[in-house]
Amino acid sequence: LFAMRFLLSTTTLAILASFPATCELLKIKSWAWDFARAGEKFLTDEVSQRGDAAARDIASTTRREAPEVRVVDFASPASIREFARCFNEEHSSLDILINNAGIWATERRETTDGLELVWATNQLGYFLTTDLLKRALLQAPSARIVNVASELARDLNLGDVEFKRRPYTGISAYAQS
Repeated sequence: LFAMRFLLSTTTLAILASFPATCELLKIKSWAWDFARAGEKFLTDEVSQRGDAAARDIASTTRREAPEVRVVDFASPASIREFARCFNEEHSSLDILINNAGIWATERRETTDGLELVWATNQLGYFLTTDLLKRALLQAPSARIVNVASELARDLNLGDVEFKRRPYTGISAYAQS
């Protein structure tokens, strides 16, 4: 069994922290455990305490070294750029990138960059993360990128992806992201 490096973006862990038995959280932990069993690993999380707890849980379950945890705000291009810069300095390759960061907001909110929060996290964050880690992915012999989407995905309105000209609803923003 060869060592694989994977990166799992998980804003979902922070959001579902108060519901640890949900299927989504168990699915995320299951993916992380499967990859941890395969060898080297790299885990990201917006909230380092929750990430540290998940890392300890994964290490305990797999009986392997705990994954690294990095704080990344996947709604912030600056945070993603800094994370990718550090990752690329410390690691020459990346075997698997799982873009799984995702949020839901009941009211329209903007990031510090002026982007609608759900769109910034669920779409733009995936794109920028993948683009900035492309060199590391291309160095791996058989790199894979997994973009996780919801079964609710539908109704993309390219004319107003940030809900600036139409009424905002959480379900609509999430569905089109």
